[in-house]
Amino acid sequence: MKKVITLFMILLSTFILAQEVDVNSNEIVANSTFDKLMMQDLNFLVNGENTPSQGLAIEIKDNEKTLSLKGLLIQEEKFVITLDGTFAVDDGVYFFDEKGGSKTSDFTVNVFIPTGGSRWYDLAKTSTKTQRTLLHNKINKEYILNTYAITLKRLQSIMEHTQLPVEDLGTIIDKEKYKTLWKDYPLIKKFIKEGKVEVNKKLLETHKLIDNDAIVLKERTYSILNIEDKKEKNSRKKVYDTIIKPDPFKINNTIKYANDAGDSIVSVINIPKLLRDYETNLEALDSIATKIQTDEITQASKVWNSKSIWYMNVSPFYKRENKDVLIYDTSIEDYDTFKDDINGDLFGGSIGINYYKQWKKSSFIYVSGQVKMARASNFSNFNKKRTLSFTDNALGGEDNGINLVQEDVLYINSNLEEKYAYGFLNEFRGEIYLTYKGIGLFTQVGYLNKSFKKEKDIDRIETYPFRIGALINLKNKDKTKNLTTLQLFVDRSDLSIDPTPSAPDQAGDWRVGFKLGLPISLKNKL
Repeated sequence: MKKVITLFMILLSTFILAQEVDVNSNEIVANSTFDKLMMQDLNFLVNGENTPSQGLAIEIKDNEKTLSLKGLLIQEEKFVITLDGTFAVDDGVYFFDEKGGSKTSDFTVNVFIPTGGSRWYDLAKTSTKTQRTLLHNKINKEYILNTYAITLKRLQSIMEHTQLPVEDLGTIIDKEKYKTLWKDYPLIKKFIKEGKVEVNKKLLETHKLIDNDAIVLKERTYSILNIEDKKEKNSRKKVYDTIIKPDPFKINNTIKYANDAGDSIVSVINIPKLLRDYETNLEALDSIATKIQTDEITQASKVWNSKSIWYMNVSPFYKRENKDVLIYDTSIEDYDTFKDDINGDLFGGSIGINYYKQWKKSSFIYVSGQVKMARASNFSNFNKKRTLSFTDNALGGEDNGINLVQEDVLYINSNLEEKYAYGFLNEFRGEIYLTYKGIGLFTQVGYLNKSFKKEKDIDRIETYPFRIGALINLKNKDKTKNLTTLQLFVDRSDLSIDPTPSAPDQAGDWRVGFKLGLPISLKNKL
């Protein structure tokens, strides 16, 4: 069975990759922009904003109800971390470690890391829309950089005119993190480092820096540093004499020019505004790349035909399981059965590889393969639910005329002498989801192996779970956003056993259920 599953996954991946030729997505957006776009895709897939993938999901089948919660923990440039919580109960409402019935809860931390991606669009030689997008993204980047360079050099020249402290622009723009900004536009970089701008009235008016009501600072000297000269008088005690020295900031905030009549006019420069504007423009260097990327992504969104992404996940987890069971015990002379409360702690982790491809109109295919290793238990062997009556003689018994009968719902193991025990789990799971225009199919198949120590005298648990069903995508009233996805399914707990009931009063290995939500979130637009 494992070989068949592996072969099927390989053939499916080959089929997907052979359907279209990747036309080098980097041509329409920059490499850094494409990396950011891929992270946006991953973030939406695993977090979303419209479907229960992030928030709340509910699954109901037979007597079991499952509530799932999911939320974002950390989002960085190279990875995304989420937290999942799942609570399952056979009857009533889940309370942690509450006695009665069968209950499980598990918490999983997922680390998602993109490993590759592609986007497809019509070639420029056949599409005028693609031609316009290419031109926009190339010219827009040059426009933004040129506008920034001119503004920065103007403010730099005004700062130097007023004798204010300024940065060495050459040192700033040569930093490694800004390298990609100037790669295709070396002339703009050269202008920032070497270009000169004449300071005149028109330039000051353009930047709204003239304020003739401001104080003239030409004859003033400003000190902003306290310099301490340390003098040691003896070996036991140090005495410090603080000497305030004036700093060389003799600010000149005036500018002279001649009017049309030839008269000499003096205007006053607004120094506080100049300092604020200069600082803001320097800080903009850190966000200018983000602005360029945002504009590129917005413009390119009009030409994408399809997209795909490969990503991996690493998912450690902790699980708590509770169940009231009836265990056979011959060591007790008064009665041959007793009630026990199982409280188990399981932990482990899984690693997986995932592939997602989406076309227009919400058509997509999603494939995932997972490998899990963890501490396990024989919890699932206690699967026969019975209502039993117990006589309680604590109030004096039959001699006092009082005989209390208590009913309990307990789970029984087919092997009455088997007790709850821990083991080791190996699990392999694959799933495929495929939709076209909001309606689709999905299937899940797996292999689970639980082994136990010989002294526990517990048989190995080996199952092949399987599920198949239909997907129905539900949208909001104006059909612009996905509300949720409804899964209608039938499943088998083990493909290796006969699905028909072994006795008239027993259920077969077929279950029917439904679930709200998907393991991923869907976006209408590419």
